[in-house]
Amino acid sequence: MRIGAFLGSFDPIHNDHLRVISDVLNNKKMNRLLIVPAFHNPWKKHNPAPFELRCMMIAEAIHPFIEMGALLYPIESQLQKNGNPVYSYMTLNAIRKAYFPDDEFFIVCGEDTADVINKWAKYDEFIAPYWKTLVVDRPDGTCSSTEVRNRFKNKQDISMMVPECVNKIIIENSLYVE
Repeated sequence: MRIGAFLGSFDPIHNDHLRVISDVLNNKKMNRLLIVPAFHNPWKKHNPAPFELRCMMIAEAIHPFIEMGALLYPIESQLQKNGNPVYSYMTLNAIRKAYFPDDEFFIVCGEDTADVINKWAKYDEFIAPYWKTLVVDRPDGTCSSTEVRNRFKNKQDISMMVPECVNKIIIENSLYVE
């Protein structure tokens, strides 16, 4: 079985994330694509929305892709201990152990991540031997979660950037207002 892991903060998940999910499941022949939100990315400068709310947004947004093999996989909430960072090798190792040894594993990422992935903690020991990299194209003009948050904070329309279900969760929980 071919297993893909799409890691990120997903703060919030947006339409370009969903385009990647659709592309990977439709064209890259993955049997399962795990959407793996970071509990807290130690490299991000802002405090993300609460993990549970980000998971709720992801679950709602990927609902149309579940039958194709998309699955919210919030493993980092279980790996988080005493406020210590959860590094990607820890997450990927936990995922790999949850599946069969003969499964084929892929990290789904953009070129920006692919260019630096070999610098990730314990890459040579825990990632490179088990995980292939599946680089997805990011067309010009793609949006980012930062852009979504900034537009929402500035009371600008984000309806073309996120699914309606995500916009609703953002509004109902007063996310990204400060």
